[in-house]
Amino acid sequence: SRPIDQHLKGFRALGADVDIMHGAIVAKADELHGSHIFLDVVSVGATINIMMAASLAPGRTILENAAREPHVVDVANFLNSMGANIKVEGNSAIIDGVKKLTGARVSAPDLRAGAALVIAGLAADGITVVDDIVYIQRGYENFEDKLRSLGAEIERVSNEKEIQKFRLRVG
Repeated sequence: SRPIDQHLKGFRALGADVDIMHGAIVAKADELHGSHIFLDVVSVGATINIMMAASLAPGRTILENAAREPHVVDVANFLNSMGANIKVEGNSAIIDGVKKLTGARVSAPDLRAGAALVIAGLAADGITVVDDIVYIQRGYENFEDKLRSLGAEIERVSNEKEIQKFRLRVG
């Protein structure tokens, strides 16, 4: 069990109302906004989650004491390929919110980064393809079923033909 206080701190700083109800975390916001956030402890997961949320939040977010692991940089680069505006400098990330993200294609070799890339793809316009998901498959049981239960349009495919079928199905 890992603490999630830094995640919640970041979401609240971006303007979300965050409550814990019956063991579930409920975060809501009519609109997020940029903010200056200092993480009390370095957290890969919190850094990635805050970067993703701030990518679509109007204004500038400065995230200090951010994690600097290679997969954090990979997620920032992926989000940038989708239209985000993220700069990772030292132990800070500067995120200028954009109006929308677009689909992209990426390989995801790391468990947490791979899951983050899938979630970022779900927030984007268009279709996102995440390749090399072996770590996601091993690390998260029924991952796509859980996302589907939340309303995600997601499909596990094994070749280009299946990708094209998915594109036709979801339009």
